[in-house]
Amino acid sequence: MKKSSTIPSGITKLNVFLAKNRDEEKSDFRVIIYGSKRSCSVYAGESPTIVAQVENNGGFKVSVYPNVDYAFILALLMIVKDTECSDTEEIDALSAIQMTSSILSLV
Repeated sequence: MKKSSTIPSGITKLNVFLAKNRDEEKSDFRVIIYGSKRSCSVYAGESPTIVAQVENNGGFKVSVYPNVDYAFILALLMIVKDTECSDTEEIDALSAIQMTSSILSLV
């Protein structure tokens, strides 16, 4: 996963490359994080097709679109949570378990 710096401040773009994509010319998925983790969207490759969305406005809502692997989205969200928290605070095991439980209950 590579962090991109070509988008406006307050927005973070993560490029996701699967193992078979060795040349890493185009990402297999993109994760766009808006603001201070209030929402994010997961896109299929470089297309405008959204495969999952997360909203965190006092509640936690995850939408995973049809034919998308829920475990894969969960893994991406855990990476996003860890990546974002590493800049400002540490994530502990209990927080990770609570987030995972929250996501799984919505699926």
